[in-house]
Amino acid sequence: MGDKGSFSCPSPEAPYIPIAKARGLSALNYNLEKLEKETAGKDANLNLAANIGASTQEINRKKSAATALKGAAMIVGGGLLLASAATPVGWLLLGVAGTIGGITAIYKFYKKRTRKEEIVDRFLGVDKKVAELQAADPQAKPDKSVIRGSLLQQNGFNSVGQCYSQIITDLAHTVYKKGVLESDPQYITLIKNIGLTPDSKKKTPKVDLIAKKLHT
Repeated sequence: MGDKGSFSCPSPEAPYIPIAKARGLSALNYNLEKLEKETAGKDANLNLAANIGASTQEINRKKSAATALKGAAMIVGGGLLLASAATPVGWLLLGVAGTIGGITAIYKFYKKRTRKEEIVDRFLGVDKKVAELQAADPQAKPDKSVIRGSLLQQNGFNSVGQCYSQIITDLAHTVYKKGVLESDPQYITLIKNIGLTPDSKKKTPKVDLIAKKLHT
């Protein structure tokens, strides 16, 4: 890990730069992305945890926006139905609300599935293996899914989901040890920015809650 003395922990409540606002990031999401950049090449566990935390925040932010839109459509549509039971526009808006809800669920499922593969690929070194095969044979077109499956088996995993769950569990244990028990400032920053409050005296949050917040 790098020199702790040179690290300035961003406050989850602190203002964040205009470019972050322009990208539609929350303060927590911005802080996690910043932490990820600052720990690159210094602390692999913290870097990966910050990456997962930031992507979870982004997924949830988009889900919240869609939920708000769905709620507005249902309120307007419901009001029109009360005004006239046969109002086509009211039924249309309620249908739109249902569609938004379905799209939101599909989006979150897809993003989390994709995120799982990205995290597992990073852990297993799938991209590195692909690059090695292409360097050995420039004409080769390695199948990433086949390589992933092979590396999963070599490391004792039956599926992407099983491997991902183990990664999250191991990271949560590390975050608990470093952030809660040892009060490492960088890990405290991570814990705060995934929406939790570290308390070294009470030894909270516990591992299971840290794992849940990293993933959901």
